[in-house]
Amino acid sequence: MNLRSTATAIGRRAWHVLAALAVTLMTGCGNMMGDVDGNWQMPIQASKEAADIDWVYYFIFWICLFYFVHIMGAMGWFMWRYRRIPGKEVEESPHHSLSLEIAWSIPPILLCVVMFYLGFDYYMQMSIPPADAIKIEVQAEKWSWKFRYHNGAESDELHIPKDKPVVFLLTSRDVLHAFYLPKMRVKKDIVPGRTTKAWTTANRAGDYTLFCAEYCGRSHSMMRAPVTVHETEAGWLAAIRPGRASPEKLFRMNCSSCHSIDTPEILTGPSLKGIGMSKRQVAAGGGAPTKEVLADRAYLKESILRPGALLSRMGKDFKDEMNKTFAKQLKPEQIESLVDYLLDPKKAMEKFEAELKKAEKK
Repeated sequence: MNLRSTATAIGRRAWHVLAALAVTLMTGCGNMMGDVDGNWQMPIQASKEAADIDWVYYFIFWICLFYFVHIMGAMGWFMWRYRRIPGKEVEESPHHSLSLEIAWSIPPILLCVVMFYLGFDYYMQMSIPPADAIKIEVQAEKWSWKFRYHNGAESDELHIPKDKPVVFLLTSRDVLHAFYLPKMRVKKDIVPGRTTKAWTTANRAGDYTLFCAEYCGRSHSMMRAPVTVHETEAGWLAAIRPGRASPEKLFRMNCSSCHSIDTPEILTGPSLKGIGMSKRQVAAGGGAPTKEVLADRAYLKESILRPGALLSRMGKDFKDEMNKTFAKQLKPEQIESLVDYLLDPKKAMEKFEAELKKAEKK
């Protein structure tokens, strides 16, 4: 076998390996992004709008793949066919061909116009919610979500009815976030100082997950919220019935993104496991490194109302990062309930359940 034949064989094998790798990568992407009920590259279509959005995506994808394969293939063939060969005279290059330039310019331009039209049309459809859409206020804050419904109920879990258009009124209390429901094909930036809108019509009852898709700080990856799509509107209304939140739920809604209470793990703030009536090291001020305080009711309430007053030194020097307006979001009775929970989670929940039973008997 001469050198040229060897090079040809190596080139052919390399082309086969690259082709197999490309197919593997493309199918792998589909497996990673999809699920059992999903399609090739996408998860399940959990909204009525998802099918149209996927169609536009796949239309553009296959057009791009078609041109990629043909252009790269033609380029590779020309590189091999017209390579420099020792001892062979260089051929004169072809000159300008108007018909050839028109042939390779007009079709892509027309396809780009079609792509732009389809993309803009669906963008406008998703930017203007139906007039009868159910309104849900969504508040993003490092690193948690809060949802307020038309009846005044609040929750850290998103509940929406099936087959009803829902518009989300998105606001941020601090930095840039993004509202992302991948299985419903909804993604919208949440800009501080502005109310943005996103909407969808869920068509599959079940449990999903809301993500923040804009980096917003150290716990960005943990900024998630459970989403439940209810089969009936009655079931949805029952799930968002206003009621007094339990101490555990208050902690989960307001504190769990920065503090753990079941483990000693340090998140953005110190762990609050077993904090009730424990000895705590806090910043002393006045030149002294730290001082010891008792985590009684007064200390815990002070830490909620004035979070920078006694900064914790339990494990490391924590910065004064807690929102100064946090206490204004809570009613006085909710603050007391949170303090009860921090002092003794089990006892606070027993007290709450006893009060609920007492209220039901009346």
